[in-house]
Amino acid sequence: MDLPTALIIGGALLLSAALLIGIGLLHRRIIRQRERDGHSGPESAALLRRLGLAGLVRNASGITTWSQAGRNLTAARTDGRGWATSRGGGNIRIETRLTISGLSYSLVAVQLPAALPTINIVKGGRIERSDLDVESARFNSARDVMADDDQLAHAVLSPNVIALLQDLPKDLTVQVIGDHLISFRRGRPDPAEVRDRAATLIAIAEAIPDFVFRRG
Repeated sequence: MDLPTALIIGGALLLSAALLIGIGLLHRRIIRQRERDGHSGPESAALLRRLGLAGLVRNASGITTWSQAGRNLTAARTDGRGWATSRGGGNIRIETRLTISGLSYSLVAVQLPAALPTINIVKGGRIERSDLDVESARFNSARDVMADDDQLAHAVLSPNVIALLQDLPKDLTVQVIGDHLISFRRGRPDPAEVRDRAATLIAIAEAIPDFVFRRG
């Protein structure tokens, strides 16, 4: 092989190697960007459907599931948070919905014994106006409650449940959606905080009176 041919072949090999390295770096960059954006494909969509959050939360990533104290739990990072209610009967239904996107939230969910009508317990504010009050003035001033069924919401919000909710950080939401008790908190998931919040959600779930799961 003469020198010019060797140089051409060597240059081609170097170019091929550079292209492969470039493609690899681009692939890693795309994966990291998708992780930052919270995209996780079918797994994300399946989780949001299972938790009743489809249409309220865009994406979930870093999904983790485990069992604790005999209950199934899920944690994930989400793009935004949301809540919705549907009130009324017959031909008259009033639907309310609020969603926040473009911000990272830490989600923790614990499975309940049975599905319940939706209850959203969020930080009090001008936009999120409470549908009902409970006997605790402290709770009423700190939290707004939007529910599909006020009577059942009052039953769920027993004194023991309210006592646990009052001690939660103000930026933390608690929602009953289907057969899950769900909580959002602003920011990326922190393992220690997720573990502590999971224990608190389990305590709240166990404080809900048994009869509400046997209604009807």
